Amino acid sequence: MSTLLNTIRNHSTNTKKQSYDFGRLAAELHELGPFIHPPCPNPAPLGLFAFGLTTALLQVKHTGLAGDTEEDSKGTENLVWGFAIFFGGLLQ
Repeated sequence: MSTLLNTIRNHSTNTKKQSYDFGRLAAELHELGPFIHPPCPNPAPLGLFAFGLTTALLQVKHTGLAGDTEEDSKGTENLVWGFAIFFGGLLQ
């Protein structure tokens, strides 16, 4: 146990002797900024939401939750097509 403590103490005293140029480090991080945080956001959440919503609307149509008449079914189908085309065009 004492050798481990001595090793830690020696390491901490050795690191205190080193000097760091934080200005240079900040400049390098600033230059790397566009690579760390690209300007294009992740499209996966929007695509998954679009797929999930369109699938849920199709399930509403197929299970008859929107209504039993042909008019209700046609309205739900039009809603599904609208969401599918809107989100498909938005993701393109």
